[in-house]
Amino acid sequence: MAANAVTLQANGAPVLIRDEEVCRVEECEFEALSGSGYPGSSGNFFSSRAAAYLTNLRIIIVPRNRSPQFSSLSMPMYLINAETLKAPLLGSSRIEGIVHPVAGRGLLSPARFTITFSSKQSAVIFMQFLDERIEAARRCQTLGGPLAVAYNAVCSPNSSADDGVTYLQLNTAFVDPHDPMILHLPAEADAGSADGRDAPRVDPVPRVRASCAL
Repeated sequence: MAANAVTLQANGAPVLIRDEEVCRVEECEFEALSGSGYPGSSGNFFSSRAAAYLTNLRIIIVPRNRSPQFSSLSMPMYLINAETLKAPLLGSSRIEGIVHPVAGRGLLSPARFTITFSSKQSAVIFMQFLDERIEAARRCQTLGGPLAVAYNAVCSPNSSADDGVTYLQLNTAFVDPHDPMILHLPAEADAGSADGRDAPRVDPVPRVRASCAL
């Protein structure tokens, strides 16, 4: 089954849903292994070069060399557990964990994922942001909160994959294709548009580093 979990912009950056913010973007190697490995019983995905987008709601993996079988994979915070940082003295630093499937989104059963980073510093910082985001998600899952609808939306089979999805933003920020650590922010709406949606446009500036507060 193909993993085509999110709608992508022309430059390859994911389209976000309402109330979703990009906290961190890193180049990585990615692997997700699920099932027994027999045909029809597993969904295994690998990319030697991908972008890992950490948002407040999920991790989105976008391979640099996308294919019909693997163009993106969404891992909602509600569905991630056993996450851990591996930073050996020798070898690459990585984050490992288990992600549970969203129906119709590529994974047929829980998968063990590995995100391998180019440096220990990148892995450590990414993990710090991930810890904060997952802790917030688990609090919301237990106690409720203003982001409960958004957390559940990215766990839905229909989230971010269908053109008619309610929560897609028309004026979302996008990541610079030459520097994944830079976000381009959407321009303000034209004065003649009541809700800013008559003619959505994006200016090449301003730019901000892709991070949200811990």
